Amino acid sequence: MQVDEIYYRVTYLDPKMRLPVIRAYVCLGVNLSDEDVEGDIWYFQDVFSYYESGSALTATESDIPVVCLTDDELKGDMLDANRLHDVLEEIRTKLHRLDITSLTAG
Repeated sequence: MQVDEIYYRVTYLDPKMRLPVIRAYVCLGVNLSDEDVEGDIWYFQDVFSYYESGSALTATESDIPVVCLTDDELKGDMLDANRLHDVLEEIRTKLHRLDITSLTAG
């Protein structure tokens, strides 16, 4: 992870994992709180609030949400652009393999 780089988080709207939702985040850093004493905690801010208000670390508003992830949570959760491309290709391949041509198909 690199501070100030953009990472992507992929979640799914459906249990069959056919409808991915991609959200972009800026990496703010690691272990930014005095409470981060057990392992590394990584901090991310969504790109929308980052664009509107700047970094949550220096913003004047106190209610800018951040996502905090442990090293274990981070492994499959925040993807760089290359890994995002791979995941999207895996989704495309899976849908093709299952012969799903419509999102309403079972």
